[in-house]
Amino acid sequence: MFAIEAPSSRALLADVSFSLRVPIRLAPGRSVAGIGRESFSIDGKLYRFSEEDPYLAILVDNFSCEEAAQNHFDRLLAALYWVAIDRGVAFTAGRHFDKIAFASDPVLAAKNLNKAFWLELKRCDGIANGNMPCVYSTEAQLRFMTVGDATIHIGTLPSQFVDSLTSGLLGCDAGALSDKRTKTALELYCAHYHEVSRPARFIALVMAMEVLTRKTEKARIVLDLMEKWIDETDIVQQGDRSADEREALESIKSELLFRKDASLRTRVRRLAAGTPDLSEADVARAVRIYDTRSLLVHEGAVPERVIDDAIHDGQRIIGIMLRHRLRGGP
Repeated sequence: MFAIEAPSSRALLADVSFSLRVPIRLAPGRSVAGIGRESFSIDGKLYRFSEEDPYLAILVDNFSCEEAAQNHFDRLLAALYWVAIDRGVAFTAGRHFDKIAFASDPVLAAKNLNKAFWLELKRCDGIANGNMPCVYSTEAQLRFMTVGDATIHIGTLPSQFVDSLTSGLLGCDAGALSDKRTKTALELYCAHYHEVSRPARFIALVMAMEVLTRKTEKARIVLDLMEKWIDETDIVQQGDRSADEREALESIKSELLFRKDASLRTRVRRLAAGTPDLSEADVARAVRIYDTRSLLVHEGAVPERVIDDAIHDGQRIIGIMLRHRLRGGP
C-alpha cells in the first residue's frame, strides 16, 4: 500500500509548495503547553507548531522546492539553540531527513488506518517517521508516527518560546553550526538539562565551556625552560638505563611536551576575557566554575550548594558565550 518516494519527484507539478517539519524532543520535565495555537511569519515563511508529546514539531511552510526547505534546517536549528539558552527549553533533534512512504491509494490507506487506530481519516497520502525531520508537499495529507514515554512537565509560556525563536531566526548565523566546537558546545549545553543528578548536570555544562577554549602555548620564557628540560631528558635517556628508568624518563618527556600548551584553567580565563558582555567579575566566576569542576572530578564530591551556585552562574555565563558564537562571533 505504501512505497518510499522522494518528495522531489513531486516538484514537477505546477505551483507545488513545500513544508519543512522538524520534531524536537524537549528535555525531561519541559513543555510549551498551548504552543500549537501560535504562528508567525518571517521572510515569507509561515511558522507553525504541533504538540505531539513528547515531541514538539515545528512546521515551516511556503518553500518553492525541497532543497530550499532542507537548506532552512540549520537556520531553524540555530534559532532553537538560541531558545534553549534564552529560556532553558533544551531539546534533542534528529539531523537526518526521513523519506515518506506514499500511499498508492490514499483513500484505501485511510480506511486501513481508521480500522487499526480508531481514526476518522478520509484520505492518507503517506506515512512518515514523526521522530525525524522531513520535507513534503504542503497539500499532502500525511500521518506522522512517533513513540515516547510519559513525563511530568514544567511549562514555558508559548509567547516566550515564540519570542525567543523569532529572535534566534533573525539574529543567529546558521553558519555558526559549521564550527565543530560551537556545535558540540551547544549540544552539551542542551544535554546538561537532560541529566538527572546535579554532579552530572554540572559536568556536562562545564564541558560545553571547555570545548569552546582554544589551545595556546605558554609564555616564551616558560617554553624555553621546558625545551631545555626536554633536551636534558633526551641526553639522560641515551645512557645505560633499566626498562623502568626508560619508561619513567619517557613519561616525563611526554608530560613536558603536553605541558607546553596553556592549562585548561588559563584557556577558560582567556575565553571568558575575550567574550563581549562578560565583566571582570564574570571572568573570575568562569574560572571558579572550572575550579569547582576540577574539585568534583578529583575529589569525587562537592557540597550541593556549591554545585547549585556553579550551575546557576554557569548557565548565565556559558549562555553568553554561546549567544556570541551563534551571532557569528569568534
